[in-house]
Amino acid sequence: MSEHKSNESRDDEDTIIKNQMEQMVNSYDKYMKRITFGREDALRTMTVNLAQVKSGDCVLEVGCATGTLSLAAKRQAGQTGSVFGLPLLSFVRGIK
Repeated sequence: MSEHKSNESRDDEDTIIKNQMEQMVNSYDKYMKRITFGREDALRTMTVNLAQVKSGDCVLEVGCATGTLSLAAKRQAGQTGSVFGLPLLSFVRGIK
């Protein structure tokens, strides 16, 4: 019985964390625009350049939020490259 309660408690906690993460994602783009003074595209471009993403590269972005950096990496990797974005929420669900 206590194991069942423990699993229910964990499920409740997972739901709370999931809801908090979804709220963060919903406000993330506005937040980035504000803290970069409207230059979030320049920040993404600089990040992709610092990562030295080239045409044909395969990129994995862990914690991709809304995916805007993944999209910038895909533009740099081109048609022959592959870019995958893994949201942080995927990790939260996997943690038990």
